[in-house]
Amino acid sequence: MPELFRARREQYAGLARAIAFVGFFFASAAQATITEGDDPLAIFDSNRNFTVTSKVTWIAVDNIQATCDREARIRGYGEFGYELKACSFYENDVCVVFTEKKLNMHTLGHEVRHCFQANWHE
Repeated sequence: MPELFRARREQYAGLARAIAFVGFFFASAAQATITEGDDPLAIFDSNRNFTVTSKVTWIAVDNIQATCDREARIRGYGEFGYELKACSFYENDVCVVFTEKKLNMHTLGHEVRHCFQANWHE
């Protein structure tokens, strides 16, 4: 009986190590997707603002990628070239934010932050 117990314990220890490794891998991958300045809990300096007053227009659309690429072309920029969940542009003293119809607060907040700090992605 002790031999069976030892074999099972070793089997489960190997499984536990495999689960821990997979968990670590996915946690690292998730962390890698947060770009610099895009951590929703990161503190930032409001002295970087280029304005403290901004009129914001929020437009929720069905196809965010097509909309953002089209709006970028209209303003003389190239298409984004990467997957988007939202975009924003400053035009005639109005910051226009385009988002998907279903989104989280971090995505909306990120775009509105552009309305005060600029620092748009290239």
